[in-house]
Amino acid sequence: GMKLLGCGYISSTVVTALGGVAKNEALELVPDLECGYAIFPVWGGVYVKNKSVMLSLGSATSARSSEIVRTGDSTIVYNDTTVSWDGSASSHTTLDGSATTSAEEGGSFAQRCVAAASRRAMWVGSGGEITEIEPHKPPVEYKLDYPLPLKVTALALGAQFTLALGHCGIIWSWGINNHGQLGQGHIETVKEPTPVDCLGGLQIRDIAAGYWHSLAVTEFDVVYAWGWNNKGQLALPAARSMESEPVALFDEDTEITKVSCGRSHSAFLESGGKLHVTGYNKYGQCDPGNDCEELSLNNTLSDRAPLATEVSDVVCGPWSTFYVAE
Repeated sequence: GMKLLGCGYISSTVVTALGGVAKNEALELVPDLECGYAIFPVWGGVYVKNKSVMLSLGSATSARSSEIVRTGDSTIVYNDTTVSWDGSASSHTTLDGSATTSAEEGGSFAQRCVAAASRRAMWVGSGGEITEIEPHKPPVEYKLDYPLPLKVTALALGAQFTLALGHCGIIWSWGINNHGQLGQGHIETVKEPTPVDCLGGLQIRDIAAGYWHSLAVTEFDVVYAWGWNNKGQLALPAARSMESEPVALFDEDTEITKVSCGRSHSAFLESGGKLHVTGYNKYGQCDPGNDCEELSLNNTLSDRAPLATEVSDVVCGPWSTFYVAE
């Protein structure tokens, strides 16, 4: 059967309970993971939805005060404050609990596109509008400029920047851009959602965002990376410290089925089940058996052994990596 494993920064409470060593090994967190699971990383731990039960591995109290975590199809939890839809009279609460406003009737997070990151959350409404909330601020609404009706299929939130993927395979990006994380070919701030034209019309099917870097996977399982590479998180040589335009990674025969980003590390899952992780490794999030604080793949998957094999899914936390293996 499937099992959930994790490595990197995991709270000492979890490590002790599981009889593991925090830095030097991947821990088996859930031995009997069932289909329909969901994984929601937090600082120092992870929430796992399994068998219709939400497991807390690393209590919310051990999470930093700025943490937001999505805990199911209908709720985002920001410590003690929730943002939720009940499926009938939808409503949301700002993260500081100061205001509640009504939204359109019907729908749930299962039918919407939702994303959460440190200190902010976003979702897509039925009209295609994207709403963002942060503590102590009124909600902000964005609309993607597209001539035809557009369905947003994915959102990825970095540090003060956002990626949105449309059903047409186009990525929009906006926000702070000091390390080229928007992929627009420059490092200027972009205030409104803007198509990432540098991808040249490629059909994108998946996106991921770290603190200052971004990843995208095409319909043909080719990965593109851009943004900051100060820790090797783009899987490029260290001499390439920043890329403001998307760069194709690895050789043409490599097929990547999924990507995920931590704060300064990235995970790449090959079609054959090999999991490769690159970037900041202080807590063992790339390779718990390696003492180097920075590990780069140097744009190849053959120089270093994969973190794991027979892997079917991967989700990165800020300083951790969680994966599902047989």
